[in-house]
Amino acid sequence: MKSTIAMRFSAAAPVYDSLADVQRKAAGRLMALVDNCPAPKRILEVGCGTGVLTALLSRRFPSANIDAVDISPAMIARARHNLQENGRINWIVSDVRGLLRAEPYDLIASSCVLHWVTPLEPVFERLNALLNHEGHAALALMTSGTFAELHASRKRIAPHKPPRVIMPAEDKVSEALFNAGMAVMIEKRESLRQNFSSAGELVRHLHRQGLTGGNVPSNRHALNRTELFRLIEDYDSNYRDYTGVFASYRLYCVGARKSASPAAPFNLHQRA
Repeated sequence: MKSTIAMRFSAAAPVYDSLADVQRKAAGRLMALVDNCPAPKRILEVGCGTGVLTALLSRRFPSANIDAVDISPAMIARARHNLQENGRINWIVSDVRGLLRAEPYDLIASSCVLHWVTPLEPVFERLNALLNHEGHAALALMTSGTFAELHASRKRIAPHKPPRVIMPAEDKVSEALFNAGMAVMIEKRESLRQNFSSAGELVRHLHRQGLTGGNVPSNRHALNRTELFRLIEDYDSNYRDYTGVFASYRLYCVGARKSASPAAPFNLHQRA
């Protein structure tokens, strides 16, 4: 499974930046969780991709050293190219679950990655172990409700092939953090919408991002060519407004710390 995910996103690396509008928005929202966080000396970024969040972290914390980790060698290569002038970033091809570092981190950040990982709790346990005793984590995940329109269309045209919805529910994310020994300090929820000229463009967009072979739009049985055409027709008929068709994303940003730490919470007003 891990090798399949790595291959899929490696194939998407050359065009990923041009398609990552939602991911850039998510990274920007995530940065609001760390704007008033004590300046970290060491940062771990989980799933750096092409460096969208890495660049924001580097600018926000210019004195920090960043270990940017991704399972895809091609994504790391693209990120290294995009931020090649920055000598404070250490690029690491690895699954974070197998990452071994001698020195703990002050801040762990991750955007639009951890919703691909199941189960979440062992991953959060690993992140907790990598934090120092006053460390914080800032995470952004896509949660249940993402691609709701695509799933509904699929159920209508191929009820015998229901979508395998595995995006985690928000309460399951916070529960997994708690079970992993982390205290949730702030949560922010937001619905995002992305527009396309047609459902066909949406499907091509997801495919070029490496998503159509993955967890979100897939299920036990792939759609055949006829079913795919019917899906596009149904989507175009049911989810079109004056700008074209739209796709919904449910973004959950959460700030947490080690539960045994006496450190103060993020200095932000908590809001849904």
